[in-house]
Amino acid sequence: MKSILIRADGSKDIGLGHLTRQIDIADELRDLNFEIYFLSKHYLEGISLIEHRNFDVIKLSPEEKTIQESIEEIEKVLVSLNRKFDIILIDLVKNFNNQQYLNNIKNFCKKLFILSDDPAKFCVNVDAVFAISPNQEFFTYKGLETKYYTGLRYFPLHRKFQNVRKKKIKKAVSNILLTFGGSDPNNYSMKIVEILRKINLNPQIILILGAAFPESEYEKLRQKKFKNLKIKKDVSNMISYFRDADIAICSAGNTLIEALTCGVPCIVIPQTNLENERAAALEKQNMIINIGSGFDEFSLIDALNDMWSFSKRRKFSEKSQEKLDGKGIKRIVKILTEENTFGTSYN
Repeated sequence: MKSILIRADGSKDIGLGHLTRQIDIADELRDLNFEIYFLSKHYLEGISLIEHRNFDVIKLSPEEKTIQESIEEIEKVLVSLNRKFDIILIDLVKNFNNQQYLNNIKNFCKKLFILSDDPAKFCVNVDAVFAISPNQEFFTYKGLETKYYTGLRYFPLHRKFQNVRKKKIKKAVSNILLTFGGSDPNNYSMKIVEILRKINLNPQIILILGAAFPESEYEKLRQKKFKNLKIKKDVSNMISYFRDADIAICSAGNTLIEALTCGVPCIVIPQTNLENERAAALEKQNMIINIGSGFDEFSLIDALNDMWSFSKRRKFSEKSQEKLDGKGIKRIVKILTEENTFGTSYN
């Protein structure tokens, strides 16, 4: 049995996207009889998510640490396990491109892989890198020992997104979907609901809240007097909601890529600097309307007026589904398990 250790974190403050996509990769590898462990900071939301999916997790201190402190902590934990993993896969915002950090982790595995959505070009010495930011498609990585797999082609979505149908765009807008990831750290849900309530739109508004959305804010939203609004929490099957949506208003995390894969025309409000970069790249490719993290009521209204155009929504939908096929996770797992990795094919 081959083994993999996955290093990723998730919480209501940093979001759950990095961890969620690694759990989806782990699900695929479990079907291939891999022994799987997570190495994750002890954030309640993230640890609960891992354990809910029945994976073993080794917990790190949740405290903020320097790179050297992180190296020492991880080394101590891995030495105590007294084993060498076949694969270690790292999905981190910080430290992923620090070679000292990576070299230390290399001592505990046969192959080291990185998955990163950093938009900037970066070079590291590992076995392979999945650089999944849309910006990475504009860079070339030649003459390096490390193998780079770049762009949205490798964006890992759950296997159910591999067979989504081509979206049929309706001429009239009757359903608007709001979704801002697992935790919505800036509480865009409340801000957008207030704006939409004020302008009194006719379409049905569906707001989907993630698993880490604060319960206190959820109760405030439930008390809003907005006849067109329906609120759902911690939805397991987003595809059905994407299928019904004529427009989505969302942040620029994993959920945006899911929506685009399903052909939903999207108005995007980034939550972080990283999401700003992703949204800018997708806007440049004419796949979304990006109103930026500094949005206000007027910029949202302008975007909605623009998106009311049937031809524009159809253009966005067609462009998105041309670019995204939902098979990124399949490509990643194939590379992780291909013949030149272990001498055995698991395809």
